[in-house]
Amino acid sequence: MLSQHPFKCVIRRWINGILTLAVSLALMPIAWAGSYDVCEVGCPYTSIQSALNAASPGSVVTVGPGTFRESIALRPGVVLRGAGRNETVIQGSGSNPVVTASGSSIGRNTAVDALTITGGGGSTGGGVFIWNGAQPALRNVLIRHNQATASGAGVYAGRGSGVLIENSVIRDNTSASGVAVTLNDGGHATLRLYHPK
Repeated sequence: MLSQHPFKCVIRRWINGILTLAVSLALMPIAWAGSYDVCEVGCPYTSIQSALNAASPGSVVTVGPGTFRESIALRPGVVLRGAGRNETVIQGSGSNPVVTASGSSIGRNTAVDALTITGGGGSTGGGVFIWNGAQPALRNVLIRHNQATASGAGVYAGRGSGVLIENSVIRDNTSASGVAVTLNDGGHATLRLYHPK
């Protein structure tokens, strides 16, 4: 019986190890490559907008519990998901809308889910301002304590835009008119299990 040279055995094991690693990496889900987690400490992102800017269509930006003081612009095909409307809060500055969605590239696959939107301001759409054909979805959100000097303190949809509002609460907003949802200039809304107060 012939015996193999020890050096050849080592090389063979090394090659097998590399092939096994390559196959394992190839079979891993694609999602591991890009994490868009946002939290106050210890996540890849501490700013929601930074995570949205980095995310590609089809991605989910996950936001942990806490209060995030910023105004954000939604990105096409990206879902923004909080830890629950009593857990994750986006707090505006009082002078601009908290969440803005603009442009026809934003469809129903662009969504905000499971968080609170508060502290927004401006002339229209203090909480959520939807414009220029955007069609986002708002699910399981609480929109409160926003204000607008003209209309749409909670949600404003205008210029051919629309919104799906599902299982959400809009309350305690202040405006000259339209304290909950204002539709203007071809704006429209679909409401499912919507709770205005």
